[in-house]
Formats: sequence, C-alpha cells, structure tokens
Amino acid sequence: MIFLEDYAQVMVENCHFTYVAVADDGQVIGLISGLYQKNFDKKLSKAYDYKRHYGLAVKFMLKYFTGLYYLSDGFKRDFKIFFAKLQERNDKMVGVCDCELAALTTRKEYRKGLGTALVNKMVEHCREKNVKTIRVFTNTASTYGFYDKYGFDLVKEVLFTIKGVSGRSLIYELEI
Repeated sequence: MIFLEDYAQVMVENCHFTYVAVADDGQVIGLISGLYQKNFDKKLSKAYDYKRHYGLAVKFMLKYFTGLYYLSDGFKRDFKIFFAKLQERNDKMVGVCDCELAALTTRKEYRKGLGTALVNKMVEHCREKNVKTIRVFTNTASTYGFYDKYGFDLVKEVLFTIKGVSGRSLIYELEI
C-alpha cells in the first residue's frame, strides 16, 4: 500500500484544489493543495474540485494507525510529530490570508525542482483567482530553507516539545 498516493487522495478530497505530480510509471511523486479562507472569498471557500466525503480519510488513518503502510522508523517518528502539530493548526494560528498552502510533499528521489514547480503552479492558480497572500504552516525542519529560498516571509514562530522532541512550527507568507 502506497502511503503518498493515499495521502494525496485524502488531500484532493479535503482541499479546494490540489495538483499532483505523477512519474512516467504512474506513481505519485508529489502534490500541493490549497485552501481558500472564508475572509477572502466565501463562494470560493465553499467550492471544492471534488465532492467532499470522509471515507478515504478514515481509511487512510486506519491503515496508518494499524501499521498497514510500510514506513521507516524515522518517517513514522516525523509523521507522528507532524500529525500532533497538525491538531494545533487553526485559523488563529495561521492568521489572516487569502489562501493557505495546506500540503506540499515530494518523494525524496524526485526533489531538486519538483517542489518549486508545484509552488509555481499554485501561485499561477492563485493569481487567476485574485489571491494576494498565501500562508503555510510548517513544522518540518527540512522545509524551512525551501520556503525562505522561494521568497516566503517568516511571520510567526512557535516552539514546541512533543514526546521529548523539541522543534518549532513556522508560519510563512508569500505576497503575490
């Protein structure tokens, strides 16, 4: 069972828009998803590319928590921290923006430009919808430099400790 493909499907169903990168062999190698904020455009914030239902999200979580995905110990540790921090994520923490970058992930062996290409696609999409600001909540240390390099500005930092692991959550903003 492929974790990233299932995660991509959950994001497709639960975000307003999602772009998925697929390799020549059909494997999902990356994705980016966005959520419009209600204060930006109420009509857009209620419009989804796909019909919303939660069956796949429930199946995804059941597979994850029952160990049906083959995941490295390091990935499991990082995902547990990510998931715990995700529970803290709310509109107050993210702050005011037009659109939130809800998910950006790429397979390690396909990096070196794929993340940038996906963010470029999101920015293009957002410009078409007259979005002026995009924010992203991240607690993944490997992404901090990426957002800085792309041109996002750091607007908030929150320190945390979960299960003895200390880290920081960052809120970045991109004006387009």
